Amino acid sequence: MSDETPSLVDFIQASPTPYHAVRVMADYLVARGFAELSEKDEWTSEPGARQFVIRGGKSIIAWIGGTGPLASSGLRIVGAHTDSPCLRPRTGAIKTSFGLPVLETSVYGSPILPTWLDRDLGIAGAITMAGEDEPRLFASAEPVARTATLAIHLDKESREKGMKPNPHDKMNCIGAGKCGDDCKSVRDLVASVAGVAAADIRAMDLYLFDHDAPVATGGEAGFISSARLDNLFSCYTALRALTEDDATHAATRMVAMFDAEEIGSRTWLGAMTGFLGQTIERLSAAMGDAGEGREAFHRAIAHSFLLSFDMAHANHPFFGDKLQHDNAPNLNGGVALKRSYRGHYAVSARLEGKIRELAGKHGIPVQDFMYREDLGGGSSIGPIASAELGMEAIDAGAGLIGMHSIREIAGAKDVGHSVDLLSKAFFAIP
Repeated sequence: MSDETPSLVDFIQASPTPYHAVRVMADYLVARGFAELSEKDEWTSEPGARQFVIRGGKSIIAWIGGTGPLASSGLRIVGAHTDSPCLRPRTGAIKTSFGLPVLETSVYGSPILPTWLDRDLGIAGAITMAGEDEPRLFASAEPVARTATLAIHLDKESREKGMKPNPHDKMNCIGAGKCGDDCKSVRDLVASVAGVAAADIRAMDLYLFDHDAPVATGGEAGFISSARLDNLFSCYTALRALTEDDATHAATRMVAMFDAEEIGSRTWLGAMTGFLGQTIERLSAAMGDAGEGREAFHRAIAHSFLLSFDMAHANHPFFGDKLQHDNAPNLNGGVALKRSYRGHYAVSARLEGKIRELAGKHGIPVQDFMYREDLGGGSSIGPIASAELGMEAIDAGAGLIGMHSIREIAGAKDVGHSVDLLSKAFFAIP
């Protein structure tokens, strides 16, 4: 992102992987006066301080210190995730089949696999080079591979039952970028794209991504068609809500974006790791609560609220029977507050009431979301992070059609609705 406020389309285009999303967000924060801290160093902080910390290149937490002590004023935290369902290259040889190079893949999360077929894909990620401690990021400027379906004439089963590709071998890709016959391995391909010597690459963390750019149509009242809206939409709007609100608050405002939500959050970069709790505890000490030790940290937790911001299934014009209409959002109709009595989402009637009251005061539209009882659905970082911290929390999200497709659809107006709800309603809770 540039110093000027970018569009959501620009942000997603610049963020083909969680590494890139975090790098773009960090650059955006620095341009707005935020200072980066390291988990390896001792921290100092003060009221009004603008700071952030990155873990593993794929998770980031940023905050603006409140005017009050953490122990008595607490935090207002928006949580989101940087990862999205996708295909990821397997390392090793690039094989040949019937004269064509074949790039083998693994499935990350739960993408709608048929939507990845017949797509031009780029490759991006992080590589560790010999003699270097910090990984380098790279992304191909052109497509390097393409998935391919079987002709309908040769696939009777797909004609009769629909396409259900085997993830082990039917989601592999044809192609090896411009290096062609010189690419004997994925390492060769990455070296060609990144402009480095293959022999110097020590480790790789790789992703394939839809090379078609995001598209915004219909102006402000239209919609956005893009990859990775789940959940870069939430990262983008949360970051804007944090940085564009110039009002002073007693509570410390924070955004926490985690990797690995799509695979259950059980990694050192996920919401289940303690990254958020450790950050809050260290910040409590750095802001002057050290004399009270962990007592101050626990009091800060009790005075805090968490809003897990992830996309919500919107009413679909062609599948209206899959959601209960008065418990599902419409695109461009505002953020949905989520509920689940099965623990899929964090629920707090008290916190919901505070958000609705402030949203109503500012004329910010709010919708509702609950799954149909006979269909169920996914979850979020909300129950994970709130349970790990013992913090009162709620789940919310803007509407989305085609969640986990390679191209999802969100409402353009909901970008502004989301920023307003987070900045004027949630962050403003006294």
